[in-house]
Amino acid sequence: MGSPYGELVFAVDNNPPQGFTNIDANRDQVKDEIVIRELLQNALDSGTGTRAVRFVLDEVAASRIFGLDRYREAFEHACRYLAEDEPPTGKQMIKRIQRALNRDSLRCLFCYDDGNGIAEAELRSLYGSGRSTKRAAGRGSVGHGHLTSFVPSDLRYVLYAGRHAGANGDLSETFGGHAIVASHIVTAGNGNTQRSADGFIRQRRARGQEVLFDYERGGTRIPRILAKRMGEGSGSAVMIAAYKPVAPNVKPEQLILAAAARHFLVAIFDGTLNVTFEDSAGSRRSLTPETLAVQVETISPNRSRTASRRTLRTIQDPTSRILDEQTEEVLGAGARVWIRPRLRSDEAASHRVSMFRDGMWIQDNPVNYLQPRHFAGVDPFDAVVDLDSDRPGGMGKLVRDAEGASHLQITPSELDNASELVARLAALRELLSASAHPVSQGEPYAPPQLRLTGSDINTAIPKRRPRRPDPDEHNVDDLEREQQIANGEPESPHAPDPDPPDLHPPEPGPLPESDTEKTDRTVKAGKSTGLSTSCRPDPQDPCLFHVCWHAAGRGFRSGAADLSLAVPSGTDQTSRHRITPQYLTIVSVRHQQRSVNVPAGGTKQVRILRPNVEDSAEVRVARGAASAIGTDRGLVEAVLFHRSASSSRTNE
Repeated sequence: MGSPYGELVFAVDNNPPQGFTNIDANRDQVKDEIVIRELLQNALDSGTGTRAVRFVLDEVAASRIFGLDRYREAFEHACRYLAEDEPPTGKQMIKRIQRALNRDSLRCLFCYDDGNGIAEAELRSLYGSGRSTKRAAGRGSVGHGHLTSFVPSDLRYVLYAGRHAGANGDLSETFGGHAIVASHIVTAGNGNTQRSADGFIRQRRARGQEVLFDYERGGTRIPRILAKRMGEGSGSAVMIAAYKPVAPNVKPEQLILAAAARHFLVAIFDGTLNVTFEDSAGSRRSLTPETLAVQVETISPNRSRTASRRTLRTIQDPTSRILDEQTEEVLGAGARVWIRPRLRSDEAASHRVSMFRDGMWIQDNPVNYLQPRHFAGVDPFDAVVDLDSDRPGGMGKLVRDAEGASHLQITPSELDNASELVARLAALRELLSASAHPVSQGEPYAPPQLRLTGSDINTAIPKRRPRRPDPDEHNVDDLEREQQIANGEPESPHAPDPDPPDLHPPEPGPLPESDTEKTDRTVKAGKSTGLSTSCRPDPQDPCLFHVCWHAAGRGFRSGAADLSLAVPSGTDQTSRHRITPQYLTIVSVRHQQRSVNVPAGGTKQVRILRPNVEDSAEVRVARGAASAIGTDRGLVEAVLFHRSASSSRTNE
């Protein structure tokens, strides 16, 4: 019958050969934190209630890694068959595998959880498509994380095991594995046979009069290398052989705990997910609600750290409003909403809605539904929404089905009933708007928090490029010394030392400013400068805008400024396909209690004479332009390009 653990089998494959380059294990496409996120998501989805997840980084003898001998045979056959025709990426992969196979021991990453475990149905689906089905009783099992786990493995070899409790309470064990090598030729019988690049742990079973491989499932026993840390109850284990993070010079401990803090902040804050990291040296660190704030400060990059810090601040702040009772009708049972209507001075003054599902972060400000422009009538706020996908009829189930494989974006078009999710998102938008503080109706419609002052715009001056010295300007002594060295002659004893040591250093004082690092932020006379500021339409008149600016230190006391209004496109200089903003047609302008001449048909840019340092203007745009692009629903960017008095022209 064969081993109860199964065997690593590369099946016969008549398809075109596949090389060592594989899209499922492309290290350029997947980040380390996504690998950890998928492993944690599978653990969190493996049942209801509190989940405990342990990451263990250990050195394992190569002889103890199940199936490695069969893997080595397949790799050697593949090198003889394909190595000469491999592209550079494939040859690089061959070197990585060779280095790993030449070691006596390999660093392996284990991920254990105490969920429902992998059952035979999940393993069958996993072998069939690489992604598992999600069962209704729990919230899933091994899924998209199976594919991402190949990325940090130098061998592209992953083992997984599960202990699943049946309906009668009996535990059944399942063991599987997946290796990605390359197509190879094996001599069998009277000819050569091409084998697949993918190898799976298979189980031999009796079928009729023969003993064949059952290609639908793996082994029925868990090897000791995985079983020794699983405990006695149900649970799952994933082992990434020859683990090496994608990012260079990164500590696995910091990477794993930071990824957990970023993507599962609400689950960890609630205590529904406990994450622990252990290594072979006996070091152990846990991520708990008490240590969450410290771990958030280790998140990278800075943008993600700022967003996570803001989320944690919102759910911890005693002034935040918790909309439990109001959310059940809109979002379904089990959903929670925290809203912090007053932001701190060190936070970006923008409306932010952070969407979580079952404690896992999905997306901030879903496009077209919960953008800052949808909250134009209220002050900037921060909101955290956590949906429950286990409750039937709720918004959480709709969001889960609209996330796609990556679980990082809400796309209603993925659903057959997309209109239902769109209606729920619109209801959530109304709920948040009603809970936030409305903008005062009596003041100009440009909150000071949203102004971009001139001192913060365009202040970076390029570094000066040092001038290359002219050989004709060399000192005569320098030229003589160079000639002596070229001729092999000793230097003249009378030649002065070009850099004599300073035996009497000066007294400590301010460091001199570097010639190549000078950044003069003063606006010189005759130069042109510019700034941009945000504005919104008047609450009573969607065609009227109150534009305010503060140009301290920008030289706006004389000359003129060209003013234009535009709806930003959302792209910038870093975008691959940049879209220009849509400029509004200006029909009238009032500045300093007087009208500014505007052409009869309107204009995209109007000249304002002698703007003050802190000034404002009332700008009216064409009604057709305002209604066509919906400026009453969001921010409009006002751009002022200043010209000095010597170069300005009047339009009055």
